[in-house]
Amino acid sequence: MLKRSYRGAEALLRDSQAWLDDIGMTHAPDHSTLQRAAKFLLTELKVDRLLDVSVKWADEAGMLDLAHHPLAIDSTTFD
Repeated sequence: MLKRSYRGAEALLRDSQAWLDDIGMTHAPDHSTLQRAAKFLLTELKVDRLLDVSVKWADEAGMLDLAHHPLAIDSTTFD
């Protein structure tokens, strides 16, 4: 939602102790931990199929113009 890289997410969490407290964490996870967790969630738990279906539904609803603006994910993790 905030379009952050893993390093950006780490910085945001580091500055949001109340959020960490709410989910029972004492400190923000390292950006590499966030990356490994995302990889696990997207591959092992088959969340990638859910993302594919969500994009398909959004396209069918006319929310996307994939013919002119294809979706892409940048693996560099830079904002």
